[in-house]
Amino acid sequence: MTPVRAGLPAGAGRETVQQVCTSCHAIGMVTANGRTSDGWAEVIERMMGLGLEASDEDLQTVHAYLTREFPPRRAN
Repeated sequence: MTPVRAGLPAGAGRETVQQVCTSCHAIGMVTANGRTSDGWAEVIERMMGLGLEASDEDLQTVHAYLTREFPPRRAN
């Protein structure tokens, strides 16, 4: 079994998220807070405005992975 890299859960898109998101910062900045699908789309849009370069396919993969693996946290 491959160990989970940088705190990212195993699953489709993990390697793409690792590659795209850590090109500018630590992955912990991404995974610290969960978001809705729209929230992740806003983050990705903001990162693109800051110079993120990735293919449309990679951006869709990142969005799908983050939405699935890091939804908003529920209050106890």
